[in-house]
Amino acid sequence: MNAEQIIKTQLTFYREGNAGCLFAAHASAEPEKFGWHFAVSDVDQRQIETLIQSAVGDEKVSTQSIIFPKVLNWDDLKGLLLTLVKIPPFLLDKRTCAREVRVWATD
Repeated sequence: MNAEQIIKTQLTFYREGNAGCLFAAHASAEPEKFGWHFAVSDVDQRQIETLIQSAVGDEKVSTQSIIFPKVLNWDDLKGLLLTLVKIPPFLLDKRTCAREVRVWATD
């Protein structure tokens, strides 16, 4: 699937109410109206930082969603979390995370 198809699939998921959030279901019909932007990324610190900086610097963006289609299992999630904590302002707080994340953060 290419990035456009992945984003379309994600928006359909939201529109169908699968996220359990009424606002997401409503906003996903016209995300640009709400300044909601989507991007597809690898688990790559530089790529994620670029996406974040681009969104922060664009006054038309109120929300930047980043989809990581290659995060498919717990090890992939661990890699994503360990990458995110290297990027300000992300913080992985061992006291507030799930047990598995606490274990990962201490590896």
